[in-house]
Amino acid sequence: NSYWDLYLAYRLYDTSVTAHESAFQTWREAQTKLEVGTLKKADELQARDRLYETKSSLELSLNQLYQTESELRRLTGLPMNDGTVLRPAEEPIVAELFPDWQASLVDGLTYRVELRRQKWQIKSLMLQSDAARSLVRPSLNAVGGYNLLGVGDTLGSQRVIDPATGTPTNSALGSMAHDDLNQWNVGLQFSMPIGLRQARSQARNYELQVAKANAVLAAQERSIAHDITNAIQDVAATYTAAQSNRNRLEAAKERVELLEAERDVGTLTLDLVLRAQASVATAEGDYYRQVVAYN
Repeated sequence: NSYWDLYLAYRLYDTSVTAHESAFQTWREAQTKLEVGTLKKADELQARDRLYETKSSLELSLNQLYQTESELRRLTGLPMNDGTVLRPAEEPIVAELFPDWQASLVDGLTYRVELRRQKWQIKSLMLQSDAARSLVRPSLNAVGGYNLLGVGDTLGSQRVIDPATGTPTNSALGSMAHDDLNQWNVGLQFSMPIGLRQARSQARNYELQVAKANAVLAAQERSIAHDITNAIQDVAATYTAAQSNRNRLEAAKERVELLEAERDVGTLTLDLVLRAQASVATAEGDYYRQVVAYN
C-alpha cells in the first residue's frame, strides 16, 4: 500500500506541476494583454489568483511526496537520508480483473491465519474435553508384574566358607544368576468414581468452550465471506470509476484546447479557460487515485 501511495504522490505532484505551468502561461498571456490594454485588470487578477493557487498546491504535493517516501523507507528499514529518493519502478495495472468469488472464498477459508489458529484451538479444546470426560468414567485395567530377586550373605559372587558350619555361602548376585528366586503377579484393577462434581463440571466447562470456539469460527468465516464480497465489489467499483475519470480527463483536455483556441482569437473570456484548466488537474488527480485504489 505504501508503494502505491508513493506512486500516487508522484502522479499528483506531476499533475500539480502541469497545472502550475498552465496557470503561469495563462497569467503571462493575461499580463501581456493587460499591458497592451486588451484585457481587464480583474481578469489578470483572476489569472494571478489561479497561479498562486496552483503554486500552493504544488508545494503541498511535494511535501506529501517526501512524507510518503519517508514512510516507505521506514517500513522497509532503509535509512532516512542516503542521498537518493525512492521512485516506484512499476506502473499500476489498468486491465480489468474478473475475480472468482468461489475460488477466493475457498482460498480465504483455507489459508487465512486466524481461521487456522482457531481450528487448532478447537482441536486442543476437544482433546482436553475428551480427557476431562475420561475422568468421570469407571476404569478397568489389567496389571501384571515380574521381579527377579537375589538373596545371599554377600553382594558379590565370591564364595565364602562359613566357619561355623563349614559350608559355602552364596552371594545375592549369584542367586540372581541361578534364577531360582522369582516373583510375579497378574490381576485386574477396577475403579469407580463416586460424586466427582468437580470432574463433571470441568468436563461440562470444556464442552461449553468447544461450543463457543465453534461459534467464533463460524463468525470468522462469515466475516471473511463478507470481506471477500466487499473486496470484489470494490475492485469492480474502482475499475469503473477509473474508466469514468479517464473519459472525464480526456474530455477536460479537449475542452481546454478548444477554449484556448477561442481565447486566442478573442471570442472567449479568461474565466472559462482557467476553470477548464482546473478541471483538467482535478480529473487527472481523481483518475490516478482510482487507479491506485484499484491496484
